[in-house]
Amino acid sequence: MASVNRAVGALLGLASRDALGTAVEPERPGSFEPVTRYGGSMRRLILTLVLAAAALVSAPGVAGAAETYCSSTGDICVGANRVDGVRLLRISTFGRYFSQVSICVDPPRGANKCVQQTIKRKDTFYGTSVVWARAFPNHGRGTYFVRFYIRHGSRVGKLISFRV
Repeated sequence: MASVNRAVGALLGLASRDALGTAVEPERPGSFEPVTRYGGSMRRLILTLVLAAAALVSAPGVAGAAETYCSSTGDICVGANRVDGVRLLRISTFGRYFSQVSICVDPPRGANKCVQQTIKRKDTFYGTSVVWARAFPNHGRGTYFVRFYIRHGSRVGKLISFRV
């Protein structure tokens, strides 16, 4: 994800420089009045920045999936985040919508594995987490995909992923 952010940052810098310079590019230095308005080029810059920001927000982390996902209402969030050097797979809910969840990991090589977890109250929300290294085998470098399921195989949240 860091390389995606760097690439987008570089493109934003180039777009900004290009948009701001177009008003005076064909002129010799000192042959024009100071630029105080940017008409069309500023509109292009703003459009470019808005599109780039939208691309950043929707940019997938790895192979089409991000490391975290929250529903549009914010009542369910899932993640595969590193906390103090430990990879945690977790789900948080605003209410106790279900009592158990299966956390399933598809490794880059080898068979997938699921573990059953109980949803518990944690201060103002409900949820559970599992330490990836303790509950799932390490199948080497690559992208691991994580899915969360409740009874009858209904998936909760979106597919998330992380890299090892």
